[in-house]
Amino acid sequence: MKPLRLSLFASGVVCFTFIAPMRAQQSPAERVAEIQAALRDAKLDGWLFYDFRHSDPLAYRILKLDENMLASRRWFYYIPASGEPVKIVQSIEQFKLDSLPGKKLVFRGWQELRARLREVLGAAAKGSKRRIAMQYSPMNDIPYVSRVDAGTIELVRSFGRSGISPSSCSVATARKGCSRSR
Repeated sequence: MKPLRLSLFASGVVCFTFIAPMRAQQSPAERVAEIQAALRDAKLDGWLFYDFRHSDPLAYRILKLDENMLASRRWFYYIPASGEPVKIVQSIEQFKLDSLPGKKLVFRGWQELRARLREVLGAAAKGSKRRIAMQYSPMNDIPYVSRVDAGTIELVRSFGRSGISPSSCSVATARKGCSRSR
């Protein structure tokens, strides 16, 4: 991703995480629409959120999920630049993302999880640049946002998403505030 686009997207992440909570409460659908606009501005195909046992506090803040909810199983939430988001949740905690808009796909074991991810990311890759954002920082340059483990990155890349774009932001940028450029 070009540095300017990365900077604009990073500013968007800061807005979603730190600045947006200061204004009036958004509905989940409004939040998703705002994220989709930022994805289109950054020329990304989508944003894949992932969590396992609260390993990604940014996902909870950005998606406005209850940070105290039980989280003993993996979940994914894919927001495409355009279209309906998809929730991929484990059957034991299948109601975890019900506050968010989108289609729900339930898995029981790792084979079903991979099939669901392939279904979502493989279909999304057709006719696209195959670039999605995740809480990942190449070479762990920004450890505050590098929340997705290497195995999950490898799994996502195995579905044709080889150019995973980092969704990064810095504390300095957060302090300055941000504005979305068009």
